[in-house]
Amino acid sequence: MATLTGKKIKDSYVELLKLDSSTPNEGATATLKAVETGEGTDTALSLSTVQIASNVDGSAGTPAFTRSSDPNTGIFFPAADTIAFAEGATEVMRINSSGNVGIGTSSPSRQLDVNKTAIFDTNGDGTTTSPSVAIGSSAVGLSYIGSQNLVAITNSTERLRINSSGNVGIGTSSPSRQLDVNKTAIFDTNGGGTTTSPSVAIGSPAVGLSYIGSQNLVAITNSTERLRINSSGNVGIGTTNPSNYKLEVNGTLAAGLSLAGGRSGSEYDRIGYNFRTTSTNNLYNYNITDASSNLEFWNGGFRFWTSPSGTAGDAITYTERLRIDSSGQVGIGVTPTSRNNTRLQIVDGIGFPSTQVASSDANTLDDYEEGTWPPTIIGTSTAGTANYTTATARYTKIGRQVFFEANITWGSGSGTGDLRISGLPFTSSNTTTLPSVAIGYWNDVVKTANHIPTAHVDNNATQIVFRTIEPDGGTAGTVAYDAAGAIQVSGSYTV
Repeated sequence: MATLTGKKIKDSYVELLKLDSSTPNEGATATLKAVETGEGTDTALSLSTVQIASNVDGSAGTPAFTRSSDPNTGIFFPAADTIAFAEGATEVMRINSSGNVGIGTSSPSRQLDVNKTAIFDTNGDGTTTSPSVAIGSSAVGLSYIGSQNLVAITNSTERLRINSSGNVGIGTSSPSRQLDVNKTAIFDTNGGGTTTSPSVAIGSPAVGLSYIGSQNLVAITNSTERLRINSSGNVGIGTTNPSNYKLEVNGTLAAGLSLAGGRSGSEYDRIGYNFRTTSTNNLYNYNITDASSNLEFWNGGFRFWTSPSGTAGDAITYTERLRIDSSGQVGIGVTPTSRNNTRLQIVDGIGFPSTQVASSDANTLDDYEEGTWPPTIIGTSTAGTANYTTATARYTKIGRQVFFEANITWGSGSGTGDLRISGLPFTSSNTTTLPSVAIGYWNDVVKTANHIPTAHVDNNATQIVFRTIEPDGGTAGTVAYDAAGAIQVSGSYTV
């Protein structure tokens, strides 16, 4: 048992009370006494502070101060100005020389440094005015409110909530999304975002939104700018300077559609397929390996351009195919000019399908065709055959109207009956109107003396019929088949 000796009270109270025993773990009882000056009479002494000193630092396994019944639980001193607490020979808490408290760590770097799970107010009765964990003030802290909800509080008001589903709500107590903000949110107000370090990263540091330059919002994927909304509200896709229009697209849209904004006084907006702008005005490159075409919005009109297939990345050489100027004049393969009030000018003609697609609209031109046809001399009773010195014929069909001409010279004919020319290129319409045919030349073909030869296109047929009339308009006659002769005719008919 330790013995406690008293000392005379002086100005210094050091060693006023001291354990003599050098075995501080030994249980000790002591009576505090003082010695009066010159007397030796024991007198009780009242002290407001008692200092107990130990000469042993101790360790987690053998603390300096313990209970005799639990020698591996207590207080020890692992370093200067450091107090540590042991439980079952294991350090559980430490206060270091900086005043930092560590729980579960022997090197606390903050005022409270907990390296294990901490639970506060497990009864879940925290409120906005009485947080489960108050921080600096009873009006600031964290509360466990309701069922599995963590709530951040300032000024006794809920500011942020993480619900049991992991949804975070700011300005709302019932977040329905991973982040649900019911007020204005500002990120990186210093404008320091870049394409490689977005102001707001989403899922990856290479994806997000950045505040770049002066009032520009930029969308980023794969650390590359994809879309920009500038301070004027203009949107640019594939361009960092959408300065002229609300939407400027430089690149390929769905199915290869491309858009390009004009970048100089001689260059205009374009929309088309498979092209992209370059750093040089009026020059374009292929997006993919394929042909390219575009429509240019030009001086109040339009210009259409095409280019043959090229390799992705190579320069494109365009050829203008059609132009509509601001006055409405159309040029195909040619620059339209004011000419006889014409609206359409074509460099080398209009093409129609080889087989007519008839239109029911009387004002629609649905066919045009040019060609030759084989004129043949025949008889109505016996067609016969003949030898031809000349047998040339041409036609032009416009819509339903056929214009034709023929020059035929024959001999050694074997037909009988009335004279006909057969072989017109199209069957005439089935009508009682018999289109007249002009005779330009008539030689060596026998007819009634002093009669005038005439001709017309037969009804619903491909033949020219010859007749004669008297000079004074008498009775018309027929022209018999002749074994030799020469005729030139021209005319038109409908089909």
